[in-house]
Amino acid sequence: MRSPVIDFAQPFEQVFAPVVSLPRGCTEAQVNALEDEAEFKQVIRGLYEAANGRHVETGLGVVAIAPPVAPFLKAQPFQVASQIDLLVEPATRIIAGSALCGAGGDNTELPRPTPPEQRCPPLSAP
Repeated sequence: MRSPVIDFAQPFEQVFAPVVSLPRGCTEAQVNALEDEAEFKQVIRGLYEAANGRHVETGLGVVAIAPPVAPFLKAQPFQVASQIDLLVEPATRIIAGSALCGAGGDNTELPRPTPPEQRCPPLSAP
């Protein structure tokens, strides 16, 4: 059986519908984490908003109120076999993306962090 494609570039309803049809993909010990569909929907919405930014429906139409923080999540669709996989794959991209992508979502390197010895003066002895 072919795994469904989850594309965060699509409208949220088209993202969430195939996610609900996926098997949980967890052992009995982990089942409680995904018992509540409303909570799971909130987690998927959080990933969706990280990829697309936050929007609000107004009388004038949809208005963006916050930019995406992880736009690279919608750059390539996810092909996953379970709901757990859909939680793990974006986390992997976020971890890898934060190391590989610049603030603009391109593939430039992030600035190197300042070594600790240059950030804080040494503690003086009493």
